[in-house]
Amino acid sequence: MHAVRLFGDPRALRDDALRNGLKVFDGVTLTSSTPIATIVGDMTRYTGKLVQIEGYVTETCQVAGCWAKLIDKASGKTMSLKVTDGAYDFRTDIKVGNYAVGDGTVATADPGAVIWIDGYGAMISSIVCPMP
Repeated sequence: MHAVRLFGDPRALRDDALRNGLKVFDGVTLTSSTPIATIVGDMTRYTGKLVQIEGYVTETCQVAGCWAKLIDKASGKTMSLKVTDGAYDFRTDIKVGNYAVGDGTVATADPGAVIWIDGYGAMISSIVCPMP
C-alpha cells in the first residue's frame, strides 16, 4: 500500500530515498537538487561543479556496473550517476524504476552527461516505480 501511494510523486520518492534508501558511498549531503534539464542545458557552466541530481533509474551499465542513468520525467532529460570502474556495481542493488538522489561533480563521460559520485555518494529508494 505504501509504495502504491508514492508512485509518480518525486517529492515522496526523494523523501523515501533519503530516509529509508540504500546508501551508496557517503550518501548525500547537499540539501537540494539541480534539475537535470538545467545542467544538461548548460554543461559549460556546470562542468566541474558539485551538484545534486535526482530522477528515476532507466538503465545501468551492463559491462562494469559503473553508471546508473536517471531521467527527470518532467523534462525527459537524462544524466547518470558515475563511479570509477570497480568502485561500485550499480547492477547489484539498483533496478530500473528505483528513484535515486546523488551528489557529485558534473562531467561528460560515457554514457554522456554524468556526475561523478566517487568521494560523494547517492541514496537509492527501495521502491520500484513502473516506467512508461
